[in-house]
Amino acid sequence: MTLLEGSVAVSGTLAYVAQQAWILNTTVRDNILFGKAYNEERYNMVLEACCLRIDLAMLPYGDMTEIGERGANLSGGQRQRISLARALYSDRSIYLLDDPLSAVDNHVGAHLFTHAIRTGMRGKTVMFVTHQLQYLAECDVVLFMRDGCMAEWGTHAELMNNSGDYALRIPSSDPRKPSGAREDPSWGRGRTPRGAAGGHLVGPRRVTGGFTAAVVVAEGERSEGHSRSHSVLRSDGCGSTTFTNVR
Repeated sequence: MTLLEGSVAVSGTLAYVAQQAWILNTTVRDNILFGKAYNEERYNMVLEACCLRIDLAMLPYGDMTEIGERGANLSGGQRQRISLARALYSDRSIYLLDDPLSAVDNHVGAHLFTHAIRTGMRGKTVMFVTHQLQYLAECDVVLFMRDGCMAEWGTHAELMNNSGDYALRIPSSDPRKPSGAREDPSWGRGRTPRGAAGGHLVGPRRVTGGFTAAVVVAEGERSEGHSRSHSVLRSDGCGSTTFTNVR
């Protein structure tokens, strides 16, 4: 993402999972630990959450198998799950996940979303970029991007009731209901912008406890590699997070 104007600031620790997995030319274990001390209990939890045990059993030396340059001896799904495992093991306060489930099949993707993202990152701030609509009802807030800016914003239920572009992309027969988020009533509720070219402040919204925001990008816009919006994601370190977006 290229910054066109304004500034970028981070408060808290950050982990990033790219859409194209980044892999070190070293062992599987070192790729996951990434310099952190080995904790057997947490390490095993991460392997289970990221569906890596079967893969390790197939490798000649298990997690001590050396990965070739750019992960040449691994499949795309294996590289992506190792990348996600690295982020989960790091135990950061903020996670930026750029379409991490795109390289895995639906069954594995559902396991990763449930055990690695929803359970493993519980109590953290998670920004989850995805094209896979089946996970949106489970997120606290959904941001729908179009033409490089935020077009719609709210919970899954709110956006479905708006009958906008977001609602048109979700099958009407979908029986799932959003889990919802516990909101601080002293803060204004998020609202949908009145158009792509507005000058609005969208939000702010504070959600106590764990916070998962799904960013849905309209088809054909991921390759542009930039955004014209200014986003601020703040975590106060005590379980509360504020997300603000200014056009």
